[in-house]
Amino acid sequence: MFSEAKRHKALKCRAAPGEMDTFTEDPDESTMIAEALAADLDGLEELLHLRSHILETKLKVLAAELLERFQLRDQNVARVEAGKERVIEMLPQLARQARYHLREPRDNAAFYQQAFRLDEECRSQQVGCWQDVARVMRDFLDVWEAHQQATVRGRFLQHAGQ
Repeated sequence: MFSEAKRHKALKCRAAPGEMDTFTEDPDESTMIAEALAADLDGLEELLHLRSHILETKLKVLAAELLERFQLRDQNVARVEAGKERVIEMLPQLARQARYHLREPRDNAAFYQQAFRLDEECRSQQVGCWQDVARVMRDFLDVWEAHQQATVRGRFLQHAGQ
């Protein structure tokens, strides 16, 4: 972080209590050290601000992914539910046809199986959604933690530089 010259100058500042005169004798040198340290702090502060901004953008993207996945789930579940409703609406008609021997009663089994498959598809959509959400939430929380750490570091440097 510091160049060798800055490190050497900073070490000169750590002289024994009686030797402090060597540091204060050259005001230009102490000003240079203070400016160099301030420049390093400004650069680090800017780096942390940039990192915080990147992490904030990642959080927005992850939140958008979550919303998109929920919308996709809702669309898929609505599609499956509509198919199931069509099958269920047909069941009374099929039962009536079977009663009047226009259709074999065992043919109705295929429609009941289709209704059960659609229920299974709906559950599968729900489970898949929550698996995806769990993965994205884990990433979201990791990024949130890094964002909070960058924010705290930035505040620390802000107060340390004052």
